Amino acid sequence: MPQRTPNRIACIGRLMPKTGQDVPVEVVGLLKRNGEDVECWMMGDSERDLVDRLLRRAADVGAASRIAWLGTRDAAWLGTRDDIVAILRTCTALVCPPHHGAPRRVMFEAWDAGAVPIVCAESGDAEIVTAADAGILYDEGTPQALAAAIRETLHLDRDEIACLVANGRAWLAGNCDAKRYGAAIARVLRETCSEAAKKS
Repeated sequence: MPQRTPNRIACIGRLMPKTGQDVPVEVVGLLKRNGEDVECWMMGDSERDLVDRLLRRAADVGAASRIAWLGTRDAAWLGTRDDIVAILRTCTALVCPPHHGAPRRVMFEAWDAGAVPIVCAESGDAEIVTAADAGILYDEGTPQALAAAIRETLHLDRDEIACLVANGRAWLAGNCDAKRYGAAIARVLRETCSEAAKKS
């Protein structure tokens, strides 16, 4: 696996029309036309017709040479991977598509790998990133807004990146510890059972 590349970003997750993976494709083309060199690695399983549409769109906006489609299925679109953290260690940032709901594990994997999550303020990831002060937000799901967030992230210095990543890891340690989570679940179950017993 190659070393971390300063201008490399990743977009990881199952491709679905509603989640907005077309936006990072548009952004790479936009940045390239502005003379900004960004490389995007995209991963995620999908129906073939959506993959073909994204490949055509990447060609249309001039982004085809700057997007790597990684995975295990075939040469054009290779779907899912089982080495996400290793891949993220080669990237500066994880770009989260704008239109998805609940927070995704891949954002936590980005912190583990030392990459900065870039998330839409309207997405489920935004609440955690804001609480942890551990990523970069973009206000709306447009190519222009995401392009500005990517520029901001790629201009962070090493110490700034390390601080955001450390904040994310600290949030995980404080909120996703297995023992603490188990104790919280046990408390909820006890309270639920107690209330049910009172009503019976």
